[in-house]
Amino acid sequence: MWQQWLPTANNAIKSALSWLCLQMVEGQIQRIDQLINILDEFLQQSAIAHKFTFTVAAQTDQGPTRQSNEDTYYFTDKETFSNLPLTIVCDGMGGHAGGEVASSVAIEAIVQHLQAVNIASENTTSLVIKLHECIYKANDLINQSNNQDHRRDYQRMGTTVVMVLACPPKIYIANVGDSRAYLITRSGCYQVTTDDNMGCRLVRLGMSFYRDSFSHPNSTQLIQALGVSSSKVLHPRIRQFVIDEDCIFLLCSDGLSDNNRVEEYWETEILPVLAGEMDLAVASRRLIDLANHFNGHDNVTVSLLYCQVS
Repeated sequence: MWQQWLPTANNAIKSALSWLCLQMVEGQIQRIDQLINILDEFLQQSAIAHKFTFTVAAQTDQGPTRQSNEDTYYFTDKETFSNLPLTIVCDGMGGHAGGEVASSVAIEAIVQHLQAVNIASENTTSLVIKLHECIYKANDLINQSNNQDHRRDYQRMGTTVVMVLACPPKIYIANVGDSRAYLITRSGCYQVTTDDNMGCRLVRLGMSFYRDSFSHPNSTQLIQALGVSSSKVLHPRIRQFVIDEDCIFLLCSDGLSDNNRVEEYWETEILPVLAGEMDLAVASRRLIDLANHFNGHDNVTVSLLYCQVS
């Protein structure tokens, strides 16, 4: 199939693609991880001809009905991670004394772990492993604190996490819980994470259609989060995207995503940023205000990563 692409392949990649096909035919490439690493090298080489610019804006708000804010966010400054942007949103749970601590501990652990990694030099396989490791590290720290304080069941503090790491030309997204990431382009808005709750679990098991799953009485109950159990039973999801056009990644807690507010308002509140008609920080503030006005039942946190390609 790949050989059939050769006659119409772009000249910039034709020789590399021809060599790759020959290597597979001759049996020099026999494992998927070998193939992935070679393709990543080709991708990095082709990205040299492109300029990637990243801008981040993030805000959090207690909301009109909550007595405290258990959400926490983070994004890198220009000097951190060798200019490779990282942004994280965590939604803590366990009450004022627990949720705030859990979300802060998670972000601190993740950032500290990744700061020790030369991200730009890692290949895809090793970077995915590093992302798993930093999430497990955060989980272990919160879980250990819960065990030391003899917290049980719903007394245990925990947190969701959703994070985006830009390593051009790729974007890596990791999540645990029901804080979400969306990809917004000029042509659409796409939820690119899966909620770890009972409703989505029923869908994945083939026991319900998505449109019917949230009639279940415990549909929004989380089935995994950081800190509530051992890392041995934790399953973070990590996805990769190749950046080939201007786009925005929206990270948010459920204070915004509940009731399909992102799907309802992305065209009026985020698309103008891609059109150059609105500042990113203004867009993040407007999303916070919309969440407080139309939802208002929870803390709300928004982080926008604007990726520009030229």
